[in-house]
Amino acid sequence: MAPALRRAREGLGAQGARVREDVLCEFARHGITTNSVAPNFIDRPMLRQNTSSEYIEKRSKISVMGHPGQPEDVATAISYLRSIEAKHINGHTLSVNGGNYMN
Repeated sequence: MAPALRRAREGLGAQGARVREDVLCEFARHGITTNSVAPNFIDRPMLRQNTSSEYIEKRSKISVMGHPGQPEDVATAISYLRSIEAKHINGHTLSVNGGNYMN
């Protein structure tokens, strides 16, 4: 197993950013990119089960898009990052948040 991957699996807490950088550098040499997706306010069954409809409506009204994102939005972002079109995107976190900033 690659040393960077081993360190990532062991979990290094505050050193996580360094692990990500190590993984990025080590795997980039082999054409493997290291990216992540950060979804925010996505409409899914757990949201509907654990959140009041009033809260969902309130968040939707203040949302730039006017509604929560859909699971397909997250899947599309992941699909893009896995595609050949994203071959030179590396070390990026793609926010799937409909234009809302995460605090």
